[in-house]
Amino acid sequence: MGQAVTDPAARDGDAADLLLWARARAGDAGAFGELFDRHAKAVYNFCFRLTADWSAAEDLMSATFVQAWRRSGTVPLEGAVLPWLLGVARNVCLNHHRSLRRRAAAL
Repeated sequence: MGQAVTDPAARDGDAADLLLWARARAGDAGAFGELFDRHAKAVYNFCFRLTADWSAAEDLMSATFVQAWRRSGTVPLEGAVLPWLLGVARNVCLNHHRSLRRRAAAL
């Protein structure tokens, strides 16, 4: 079977992300800020696709990075950072949808 060909630049980006993540785990807010700069647009787009609401997507993207920062000291990553961030974003969006559903049912 053939092996999947990956873009060397993507692999370099993943390696750089892992170094930034290691620094963030050690408490380096600047490194986490660099991760934010690298992935905020992708996380925002993901949240927008799940909500179809620009304002909510912006809030959920921010909440995703708050969760990631809170968990940075306890989550050792060995692969790419972006898929993990998208998983966090998915959970944040699901919680948002549940909250909206509960609110609508209460009204």
